[in-house]
Amino acid sequence: MRTGRKDAVNEVKAFYRKVWREYDDPRWHPVTASCLGLQRRLLAICLERHKPRRVLDLGCGPAPVLRPGQAPLVVSADLVPEMLADIRRRLGCSAVCLDARALPFRSRIFDLVWCGLLVDHVPEAGTWVQELARVVLPGGILGLACWERSLLPRDRYPQDRSMRYTCSSGEELDVPSYPNWTEAMEELRRLDPNLSLESHPVVPGQYELQVAFATIR
Repeated sequence: MRTGRKDAVNEVKAFYRKVWREYDDPRWHPVTASCLGLQRRLLAICLERHKPRRVLDLGCGPAPVLRPGQAPLVVSADLVPEMLADIRRRLGCSAVCLDARALPFRSRIFDLVWCGLLVDHVPEAGTWVQELARVVLPGGILGLACWERSLLPRDRYPQDRSMRYTCSSGEELDVPSYPNWTEAMEELRRLDPNLSLESHPVVPGQYELQVAFATIR
């Protein structure tokens, strides 16, 4: 059965409320830490090339890819208020609690929107990409990242629509995870036929990150 919009949001929120304190901890999850490092390197190149003034890090998690000072305005955004309060305290981030499918921003406000590893949690990826593009200034950049699902271990993705996460305590949790990258890329390519699409190994042969950057007109 397909999880409804409201139920999916509540399930994702409940999941990250449980795991956010350890989700980027390299002692437990070196793959996640390596993935964050890769995203930061890619975004550093993008920032140097495009010099954006207003940047949105959507689905920032407990360890935002983009930090204050990397652009004149960096907004971190996610679904869990406790996690956002923590990054405000630790990092001085400008942080907004939101549902990523209905952004509380006016249209055409950001020069760069980055969304790493969030597309899997969104049931209607094509419509969602349109919403992301809405808040990007003409000529601005929309970037997305997602795991290459065909390489992922089946114990972490036991079903097509769920991801399993093992906490440091040994507790296993499932969260909605949809195979939506193709749908998202179809919409992104409609917005920018010349988009940049690359794959970057995180753990060769097992974890690979797909990354797309599109220019929004």
